[in-house]
Amino acid sequence: MNKIVRISMVFTALMAILAACGRQPEFIEVTELGCAAPEIAVDAAEGSVSYVVIASSEVTAEIIAGGDWASLSTSRWKGDAEVEVTFSANPGRERKADIRLISGRRELLLSLIQGGAEDATFHFTQRNVTIPFENGAQTAQFETVIPIEKISGSVVYPDGGDWIEEPLAKVNADGTFIYAVRENLSDTPRTAIIELTSTDDVGRALTARLYVTQGTRGDVQTIPLTVGGLRSLTFDDSDPDNSDLDADGIILKPYALTGRVISDNSEGNAAPNENMSVIIQDLTLAGRTVYLQSAEEGEAYGVKLIFDSEDALSLKRYDLATVSLKGRKLVRHTNPEHYTVTGLKAYDIVSAASGSESDITHRTKTVKELTDSDINTLVTLSGCEIPVSKGAFVPIDNTRSSIINKYPMPLLDKAGSTIYLLTNTTAAWARDGKELPQGSGSVSGIIVNETCDNFEWNSTEAASDTRLEDYVTGLGNIGRYQIRPQRRADIALDGEPFTEKLCEWTSYADVLNKPGLSYSKPALREISPSQDWSSLGPLSGTASGIVSQTEGPAWFGAYWFSGNHADPKLDEYYWQIEFSTAGLTEANAPLSVQVAAFNTVGADVGAPRYWWLKYSTDGETWHTLTADSYTGNFVQNTSVGTEWTYTVPDYPKNGSYRQYHCPGAKNMSFTLPVSTDLFGKEAVYVRLMPAKDISGYDGLLPISYDGTTIQNVKRSCLSYVAVRYNK
Repeated sequence: MNKIVRISMVFTALMAILAACGRQPEFIEVTELGCAAPEIAVDAAEGSVSYVVIASSEVTAEIIAGGDWASLSTSRWKGDAEVEVTFSANPGRERKADIRLISGRRELLLSLIQGGAEDATFHFTQRNVTIPFENGAQTAQFETVIPIEKISGSVVYPDGGDWIEEPLAKVNADGTFIYAVRENLSDTPRTAIIELTSTDDVGRALTARLYVTQGTRGDVQTIPLTVGGLRSLTFDDSDPDNSDLDADGIILKPYALTGRVISDNSEGNAAPNENMSVIIQDLTLAGRTVYLQSAEEGEAYGVKLIFDSEDALSLKRYDLATVSLKGRKLVRHTNPEHYTVTGLKAYDIVSAASGSESDITHRTKTVKELTDSDINTLVTLSGCEIPVSKGAFVPIDNTRSSIINKYPMPLLDKAGSTIYLLTNTTAAWARDGKELPQGSGSVSGIIVNETCDNFEWNSTEAASDTRLEDYVTGLGNIGRYQIRPQRRADIALDGEPFTEKLCEWTSYADVLNKPGLSYSKPALREISPSQDWSSLGPLSGTASGIVSQTEGPAWFGAYWFSGNHADPKLDEYYWQIEFSTAGLTEANAPLSVQVAAFNTVGADVGAPRYWWLKYSTDGETWHTLTADSYTGNFVQNTSVGTEWTYTVPDYPKNGSYRQYHCPGAKNMSFTLPVSTDLFGKEAVYVRLMPAKDISGYDGLLPISYDGTTIQNVKRSCLSYVAVRYNK
């Protein structure tokens, strides 16, 4: 029996029953009642908002909470309507008004949440405290506007144990919180987290945490230390007993380092994730890392602190923090000089008091003004642009994201200096559906010295490195300094651009339809479309960010040498950009060239590794662009000789990953010399040319980074090309 017959029989039976009872069936009218945005939040100022209500019959409305500060434009209407709620200014704490709508048998609740001039204060004045080993009562200062009777407490022990007396005492009227502890009889400090909870005036949960570390009987007096003083700690092999450090960098004395926290990992970009192998990442490093900057007037140094676990790191941005360093390792990096402390535990945080942005020494600089002392400090770079007009901050193949932990994006300033802006693949704005900022302005962040082997590699250095067998760290020079924004809001590029594009190609169609970009050997192999990874996202599920080849987002040439490896005649093969600078003068300097490039897609492997960028004003005399210390775009490699080249990475193939593979294009920005007469010319030429008959592939297998010859008919791809000048 099918479903329709069954339903019909049930309905017939129901009618029969109702008839037998002498009653007719009751038909209930279906009433529509809804609102697309039933909850609206506003600031503390007076004003009004409108709720768009969808209804099929008469509606009545009333304010059931908050009627002393909010009012309705109407309390009764029929059908769809736009209902206005007017509200007064809020001088106090955040508040909420509830509006009840009734239509027939249906009811709908609308909410209006208004911010206040006064915060719902709920926090410990000092969030991290260290107490002695003895048992007894301890106090902490707590600030709140929430009634004391609405506050409850509990204790969390990260490492186990039970040594804080419960139930916890309530917060006293004067803001003093009292708790009792048992004696620490062990030889190891221990940590507990006291949590106080409540709700604010609109029903939202409030939580305040006090991180308590109890010392041991053998604790000794600590020695105060500034961030600047940390840089002077030494190991004296002639008198090791009196040294600050041992030969391995372990800190021997009870130093207590005090500084201001400048990092913020709320958006996942405080520090890089760590590549452990070609396919394995440690995604915890960013959450275990904090940067301290000097708290003393006139001192501006920074240090990176790495904790053993994410749970151990309880410091927040702007905290004035004191951290115990005894037994932890100080790593002194040279060329450039900067410092890292590793192995920190939760109980090493002696104290932490909340602060604000105004407590930070905040400096504004240009790229060329950066020095080694700026590393691990907070700096704002002024007058900057991202000179790429395509894609997201991290335009890579998301299915292969495990082989790259961050993506460097060039940042160009008015002087023509470039530096890489670092965004983690897991950062909140890595691929958030928005295009790269197209304007100028400032970028604030922590100045760092990091490497990126996916962008750059040195096979000679790698071969001599014995630290890790399957993954060599510390290679991949991308310049002396980089900037790591902590939040998307730190990238404030919303002003008018200071550059103008002389020419730009963003897709295969541009190559076909616009002159100026050419390939030297079209008779041998035409320029063809290629896929790229410029999808803005956000990505989910199995989506990878790939824009398909058929859509022509990038393009490739696949013939790069004469066919005779003994006499490759590489100077015959190139990409060429031709543009005019007529009407421009040196006041428009500098000229800069942007390129996004990658080698190999699919089975097409074996394209050139090393490239020259050459420029000319007559098409006959060519000049080779040389070193750039800020982005590390150019390298000198023994395979190529003393000439400066840039490198193009290979796209990774399934089952043959290498750490120097990049699952996307390498974005580069090159600045042409200001001293060269490149202005007022009808034609200026830039060539991207293979420098040597060197590749990293042989057939379908990755042999080495630069250990074999170019495989003809293999792809070298471009996904973006542009030339810019200053307005």
